[in-house]
Amino acid sequence: MAFAVSNLSCGYQDIPLLSNLEFACDNGQAIVIQGENGIGKSTLLRCLTGLNPPMSGIVSLEPGTHIYLGHSNALKGGLSVLANLIFWKNIYGSKNIEDTISTFKLENILTLEINSLSAGQKRLVALARVHLSQRSCWILDEPTTALDKENVDLFLKILGHHLDKKRTAIISTHLKLELPFNNLQKINLKSFKSPSIKLDDL
Repeated sequence: MAFAVSNLSCGYQDIPLLSNLEFACDNGQAIVIQGENGIGKSTLLRCLTGLNPPMSGIVSLEPGTHIYLGHSNALKGGLSVLANLIFWKNIYGSKNIEDTISTFKLENILTLEINSLSAGQKRLVALARVHLSQRSCWILDEPTTALDKENVDLFLKILGHHLDKKRTAIISTHLKLELPFNNLQKINLKSFKSPSIKLDDL
């Protein structure tokens, strides 16, 4: 078992958003967290990563095995794409960035400053950072934001290769993201929304 969640409740500040979450993920499996905007997808992912403490319940995820990509791309805007990748290579202790550059087809933008890129290009570089980490569990909040269809397809291909290596992924989305995988579990947060909270209140 790669990770498991038991009787988990989480929220924003002191406001409970989600209650009684129960799910687990095996190696080689992806979990897609679905739900409309404001329901608590980002809150749940931050809770899984340890950035936000749970209000109750247990998250079983081995420290140091995951990487989180939130709405922020966590890139250094004044540096080039290549300089960003080298920076994160050194942080993660990765041995090879050439594979990541080739996998994400970044060759033509390596010398460009992050601030000069389109929103879609920035997101692609951020996903390349995730790949570069070599962590076994990817926790991704709306990973396809701003990507065009070509790069969505590229991301799905890369994600498939990640799962083929018996690794895992947790992905949140409000879109009907077509994931062509058999080893996929979908969780709709509507079933776990705290009864005391209305989406209009958030």
